[in-house]
Amino acid sequence: LKDLDNVWNAWDYALEQCREELVDPFLVPLYRLFDDRNQYFDGERTFRRALGCVAHADAPMTLTQARAALCLALCLQNLTRYDEASVFAEQCLPVLAAQHAYWETWNAESCLANIAYARGDYEQAQQHFEAVREMLLGTSNPLSGISKSIGQFQRGVTQFLDSVERF
Repeated sequence: LKDLDNVWNAWDYALEQCREELVDPFLVPLYRLFDDRNQYFDGERTFRRALGCVAHADAPMTLTQARAALCLALCLQNLTRYDEASVFAEQCLPVLAAQHAYWETWNAESCLANIAYARGDYEQAQQHFEAVREMLLGTSNPLSGISKSIGQFQRGVTQFLDSVERF
């Protein structure tokens, strides 16, 4: 990414504004960037900051807040900080599922499954893995869940790039 400095400047601007519609398009693409580079410590700091910006203590969790919590949970899981990761994943899962955010729901269930497995709670892990399997097999086309998730991800990348260009 040759324009990574511009991305970070746009991200900082979005956080300074603390507006969910500016923060949201960055969340999944930034998680993918940290994940691809195994930069989970940086991801943890980034998504903690985002969650602090968009969180509202007295209001129900929004989709943007749930995405930020999921990205934080995924980073924490990869850092083997399972207790913290499971709290964030459990908080965001109902919102993600209710909003039909397939990629995010699938990742939240997978996160919880991996945590349960690491703890030796194989029955709980199986329940979460089964939920992922059901998502993937949800219709007559076994790839429908993946297709929807890829579509959501591609829309997120497009929104992200549009935000950077507007910045």
